Amino acid sequence: MEVRFFVIAACVLIAVLSVPLVLRRVPPNALYGFRTPLTRSSPEIWYPANAYAGKALLAAAAVAGVATWLLPADAADWMPVALLVAGVVVATVAAFLHLQNYR
Repeated sequence: MEVRFFVIAACVLIAVLSVPLVLRRVPPNALYGFRTPLTRSSPEIWYPANAYAGKALLAAAAVAGVATWLLPADAADWMPVALLVAGVVVATVAAFLHLQNYR
């Protein structure tokens, strides 16, 4: 049960960190956001790419959090972690695929 708490807390943290990206409030920087050479090359690429990545991460956090909450009580401890990791991987891949629109 402890693992579920930490995974749900991580989902909440990811969701909270995604909102400023979705709202286009994070300027180009070296620490926070979807940072690639292409996104950092131009604000015209940075803001829409980060908004998309933020939406993808927000969706991944929501799905992983709800799925973790709904897992049966006897589910293995690795399952919530796998849900979170899978969601983040899918969101990251989606963001990189979306980035191809700016090349």
